[in-house]
Amino acid sequence: MLIKLIFTTGESTFISVSQDETISRIKEIIKAQYKYDENKIEIIYKSEILQDTVELNTLKFNRMAESCLSLTVKICKNNTEIKITTDDDLIKLYQNKPELYVRIIQKITQLPESNIIKDIMTSPETLEELMNMSEHIFELTYEKTNEHFSEILAIIKKYPMVISDIEDMLLFGQEKGYELSDSDREKLDRLVDLGFPYDEALEAYITCGRNLNETANYLYNSM
Repeated sequence: MLIKLIFTTGESTFISVSQDETISRIKEIIKAQYKYDENKIEIIYKSEILQDTVELNTLKFNRMAESCLSLTVKICKNNTEIKITTDDDLIKLYQNKPELYVRIIQKITQLPESNIIKDIMTSPETLEELMNMSEHIFELTYEKTNEHFSEILAIIKKYPMVISDIEDMLLFGQEKGYELSDSDREKLDRLVDLGFPYDEALEAYITCGRNLNETANYLYNSM
């Protein structure tokens, strides 16, 4: 059975295994080839993290449209890993890293599927408040969503990429060797909200001396 492994870093590779093998075997192969800690490897299929015992022959895909089974591989990093499984986790995240809490909410509102968080944050009333109180976006976002933690946790469980995309953004900055303050991250969030890819925004932000307006102009002129 041919399987395409797509890493969240952008790299991809093909492996061949028996269709009777399990996800545990996939992790063993990745560990052998890339020397990753097996406990930090997550295999994701259709936005769900697969347990080690899941058999490959139970994963359904359109054989007429796809030449092989594609699995997403995420390597968890201790220095960027975000664990959100309880209400307390969300409260602590907001208290310690409000910009990450807001980024998670923004990611949820970008999902194609309708959900209560998306409905709240994209309502005309909320959008108007966000425009008029942009300097208080952290507090306003928390105020609008803190009564819906159960819905947020359910969405994160169903769509793990909400978290992994943010972890990858954090890791990108660390791997580049940039020290980013909370203020820097807030400005980068604004640039992403304007539609610029995070990696491009980060590089331009550093190039422009961490000046938000100059960075925005630079990115617009580069389009």
